[in-house]
This record gives sequence, structure tokens and C-alpha cells, in this order.
Amino acid sequence: MKTNFKQILVLMVSPFFLMNAQTKNPDFAVVSGKISKPLEGKELKILNRKENKNFTVKINSDGTFKETIKLDQPGYYSLYYAKGNVVYLKSGSDLKVKFVNEAKSLKFEGKGSIENSILYLKDSLNNALIGEFPYSDFLSLEEKEYDRQINAYKKTIIDLVEKNKGKIDPAFSAKQIEDVSKLKESMQPMYEEQKKILKELAPGMASPEFNNYLNYAGGTTSLKDLRGKYVYIDVWATWCHPCLNEVPFLNEIEEKYKGKNIAFVSISIDREKELEKWKATIVEKKMGGIQLWAGGNSPVEFSDRYYIKGIPRFILLDPKGNIVNQNAPRPSDEKLVKLLDSLL
Repeated sequence: MKTNFKQILVLMVSPFFLMNAQTKNPDFAVVSGKISKPLEGKELKILNRKENKNFTVKINSDGTFKETIKLDQPGYYSLYYAKGNVVYLKSGSDLKVKFVNEAKSLKFEGKGSIENSILYLKDSLNNALIGEFPYSDFLSLEEKEYDRQINAYKKTIIDLVEKNKGKIDPAFSAKQIEDVSKLKESMQPMYEEQKKILKELAPGMASPEFNNYLNYAGGTTSLKDLRGKYVYIDVWATWCHPCLNEVPFLNEIEEKYKGKNIAFVSISIDREKELEKWKATIVEKKMGGIQLWAGGNSPVEFSDRYYIKGIPRFILLDPKGNIVNQNAPRPSDEKLVKLLDSLL
């Protein structure tokens, strides 16, 4: 039997391509793991909005899950369960994710675990550093302390990336270093604005007024009607879940200081179409104190003059209507009791 040159060439080259196909990273990533004490009815989602990819991952009865994701390029994906976390996936990733501490914390193993452990630490430290939006406590730091904390965070992440440089994707390394290096630059406009706010709303300054807000108990109420008492103000809305989470704590605080020289005022910034929902929520949540509605769709001058960009927001005024704290502790924060005890 004759064997021509082309057949010999194919036989010689085929093993070469086969070896390459076996050693080359596949164009997909595997994400698997286990959720300790899975929440009934709660889904695990993996999203990449930039590439319009959305995966709903089946969680087995024992909390285990597994998903294979086709990748066009390395990328950052949102992993949503009890809360959102970001994971980095590239071709060949075989990432094992363990949800612990009632799914509030993550641990990583497998191929891609080093990158994701660094990313998780970076995000955790970032959240601890700047806090919740609008980042008031962080932005209120003196400049020297503000710089010290940013530089310490930056050094921690850069040192960790450099330590693992030979083990992780170069593009990932560069992105993490770039992110932490630009933090101060990205926060600087907000830091400058916060300095202006702290000057305008410093303790002892006269508070901006509100006038003729609708009172759930009947009629209207203005801030000047409350002169002679300390006033603890809660700016909130029915659609704000963090606001509603504070209601039981606020009810406890009101009960604790019942009969003291302090008025507890909740100002709703709900729109006009939500007026009936506001009334129903007051009944449903058994909200006490003075319940006011700021007037619906028109600009709310009081909240604008306090530069309120996120709610709930709490404000404490003295009996003369002057500011004690323009960003007072929440009812759930034990610092509030200490503050009120020092005044009442």
C-alpha cells in the first residue's frame, strides 16, 4: 500500500496540534462551590453587564453549585447572593467559591483563587475605608489622616500584588494597582465639597429651616414650631430599605427618651404619588414621633441645604435651632445614646 507525502505530513503534524489543544487554556471558566446554610428561595446570579451576560445558577439542596461560563475575554463578573461581590474570570479559571458566615463572606480555592482573594480583600478594605455612600465620615477626616489612610490602603494592595506577580495575570495586576493609585484622585472632588459642607453646617451654626410640612397627625409643622427642644431629625422615604431598617431602633430611642426635652421628627421625601403609601407605612411600622411629609415632587429645600445625597440621614439640633450634628449617629448606632445622654 502506498502512503503519499500528504498523509505522512498529516500523521506527523496531528499529534503536535493535539498536544497544543490539550495544553492551551480553554475559552471558558468554571465557577463552583458551596453555600453553608443556603437561604430558601434565594438564587445565585453571575452577571457581566458590559458583555450582557446573565447566569442564574442552580443551588442544590446541600448548597453546592456549578456553572460553566463561555468567555470571549478575561473580565470582571458580579456574583450576587446575599450581597454582591466581584470576581475575576479568565480562560481556564476553575474557581471554587465558599460562602461562609451566613453568606456574608467568601473564600476562594482552585485556579484563579489568588486573583480573587486579592480582589476580595481590596474591595473589603475599600468598603471599610470609605464606608457607605455618601462617605461622610471618611470625607470629614483631617487632610493628614485622610492621606495616611489612603496611602496605607494603597500600600497593602500594591505589596500583595507585587508579592504574587509571577502567579497572577499581568493585566489583572496592572488594573488593581491602577485602581488603588487613583482612589485619592477620584475622591478629591467629594473631599473638597465635604470641607465646604462642614464649614457651612458646623456645630453652632443656625440650621436651615423647613416650613409648613404636612403633619400626619393633622395640619402642618415648621421647624420654628419646635424651638425650646432638642430636635432629632430622620430624613427618609418609604422606598428606602435602609431607612425602614432603622425604624425599630428609632422607636426604641423615642421610648427611652419619652418625657425628655427632645422631639423626634421624621421627614419623608416621598413623591406626591407615594403620599398614601407614606401614610400606610406609618401605621404598618407603628412609627412614633412627629411624622412629616416634605411636599412631593417639588425640590426639597431643607434636604438640599443639608446637601443630602443619600438616606437615611439624621440631624440633631439644639433648643435654639442651631446645629449639634449635621450627620448624627443612626438610631442603631450606640453612639447616639451616648450623645443624647450627654445633652439631656
